[in-house]
Amino acid sequence: MKIEKHYINKNEYFSKIFPLIPSDTLINKNITGIGATTAEIEAMRHSIIIEPYKPVIDGKTNKYPNTLAVNSSANLSDILKYLQNDKIKNKKFLSTPESLYKIIIACKALKIDVYNDYFLLFDECEKTITDIHYRGRIIKPMDEFFKFKNKALISATALIFSDPRFKQNGFKLINITPRYDNRKKVSILNTNNTIYSLIDELKKTTNNGKKKFVFLNSIKAITSVIKMMDIRDESAILCSETSIRKIRKEQYGHVSEIIEETKFKEFNFLTERFNSGVDINLEEDIEIYIVSDANISQGTLVNPNTDVFQIIGRFRDTEIERTRTTIVIASTDSEIVYMKKSSVTIFLKVLQQCYQVIMLALDTLSDKTNRIILKELSQLLSFNTFINDNGTKNYFMIDNLYYKNLVKSYYCHDKRLNSIYKNATLLGTKINRYKIGKIYHKIHNINSGDLQLFGDTKSYREILTEIVIELLQFEEDTASYLLSGIDSIKNQYKIVFPEIIEAYDKFGGEELLTNCCSKQDVISLLSRDAHIVALQNFSFLTEFKTTFYEDRFDDKPALIEDFQYLIDKYNIENINKTTDLVDLERFVEIGSRTRRAQRRGYRVGKCKY
Repeated sequence: MKIEKHYINKNEYFSKIFPLIPSDTLINKNITGIGATTAEIEAMRHSIIIEPYKPVIDGKTNKYPNTLAVNSSANLSDILKYLQNDKIKNKKFLSTPESLYKIIIACKALKIDVYNDYFLLFDECEKTITDIHYRGRIIKPMDEFFKFKNKALISATALIFSDPRFKQNGFKLINITPRYDNRKKVSILNTNNTIYSLIDELKKTTNNGKKKFVFLNSIKAITSVIKMMDIRDESAILCSETSIRKIRKEQYGHVSEIIEETKFKEFNFLTERFNSGVDINLEEDIEIYIVSDANISQGTLVNPNTDVFQIIGRFRDTEIERTRTTIVIASTDSEIVYMKKSSVTIFLKVLQQCYQVIMLALDTLSDKTNRIILKELSQLLSFNTFINDNGTKNYFMIDNLYYKNLVKSYYCHDKRLNSIYKNATLLGTKINRYKIGKIYHKIHNINSGDLQLFGDTKSYREILTEIVIELLQFEEDTASYLLSGIDSIKNQYKIVFPEIIEAYDKFGGEELLTNCCSKQDVISLLSRDAHIVALQNFSFLTEFKTTFYEDRFDDKPALIEDFQYLIDKYNIENINKTTDLVDLERFVEIGSRTRRAQRRGYRVGKCKY
């Protein structure tokens, strides 16, 4: 990409540099809160602005009533009605990545040339790389993106894409650099237990009149901290709809997926979806705590060059200068597994070569059995993850692999992490992102990885019942031609409760409500058909046959242990891990318990496939 440099002074806004966002650009703002998205909302043209998270959309549509939010709950009739409203001269859509297709369908239905008439802006664009490993559909708009005549991507912490389509379309990088000291003040607390250290820090300033904002991407950890401190009434939890389902809302001061400044409490806990994009406007002093713990979950790890910079930028500058204390609390892991950049490159190259050999062989074989074998082998290769449905490379997944390994490498040692913060610079410059305050250590008698984080969440039965009743109610109250909307509800729950949705689709809600009280019950229900999944896995069947050969004689624990090893090794889902032989007998004949050579056990018979 060609690089175009621009500079901005303190208190200047994006529109001073660009009255209209130029097309075919990747804009790296390097500064949060300079009104770039606002400039496009107010621009005298039709626009579609893609925002990665729903709270960002809610915040902006509340501020600008002439915009339309398009997400999983939006239907086609709402979009058509908005497009036909002649009172709104410049149409402004704010859409999640997954819902862009709805706008395109509506425009085509009204014979609107959406690709030429609308400007498409992808905000917080680095999320296409950082989030794709758990949210594959976030890049769904990208094939449509390049069809637009006028288009751009923007972020305060943009990442460079490897997708060749950017070069093919002549994209250039616009890098905006501040002419003033924009460094974020940060102190770093290294610890072996982030939960205990966070509690210690919060207790130091309890009742000092300042609101505390804790950014921690783990609901269990959040509810555990609240429970340990006994601060339910004084706490607000901001998280996704799916996570809200887990929480006993009535036990906390406020629980929501939407930022409402009037609802904040003394202690406010926010998950990952609030790390970027949302605006928090508070005319008061605050304290910010950013927690990462490699021993609790790698999902809590934040990148100093993107996430942390964005988090601090959520709190917008006010007319009166306010005190905003930021403490990063981090726990590293010397045994964290990651690959260096060169290793990732070799890994991908080898995988791709193996994949290509198999694909070539598939094209030349006519024998059905051999084709099945090779097809199964191709599915086993993890390179399949980096291939789109149409057979092309998924460059965003490739970028994500480099990105994830880089972030994990930061958390191998305290010194390494501290160095990353000290040396973090704005893209393409030598300007530091942070003004580092004190760096200190706190060691506790127990490591965070040894904690049992139960928190205050609902029982599995309660969650299951609520989800099933919601789905049944939707089907009962909704006309058959609108039932496709139920997919959006299911997709929300699939992320955390995939087994509930799968069982609902296979057996229906009544079966779940009648016979399932626990997750184990749901998995047992699914295991009725689990052997079908296993029978489609060639590698599993091959090793199964050599492990459970005819006339093998062994005791029950040994048979179960070997069977469970194979289930785990080949990731065969929904097979119950029990202490009996019921599931094993789905695949092979098992005789009655008998005695052979002075030991009691079971004889393995013929395979059933």
